[in-house]
Amino acid sequence: MTKSDYSIPNTDPVSAVTKHIKIYSDNPIHDAIDRIIDSCLCIDEGHDECHVGSIELRNAAEDLLILAVKRLAQIQRQHERVHNEQKYNQS
Repeated sequence: MTKSDYSIPNTDPVSAVTKHIKIYSDNPIHDAIDRIIDSCLCIDEGHDECHVGSIELRNAAEDLLILAVKRLAQIQRQHERVHNEQKYNQS
């Protein structure tokens, strides 16, 4: 094979997003993620009539942030509870 038989690799940056993901769960965090994906698809495909996709993206992102912060607080409280129990049991 000669050098010309090889194609030149494309060095342009590539952005890949898997668009058709559906999360089936009753978890509200998964629902918010699903809504974000659907909104991005709507915006990306140019179906953003009256900016509905953009508004839904913002709302879903806000919901996801609220849910994530609540979950983090629960995890922190649980961690503190376990830590305090271990401290108490060592005394």
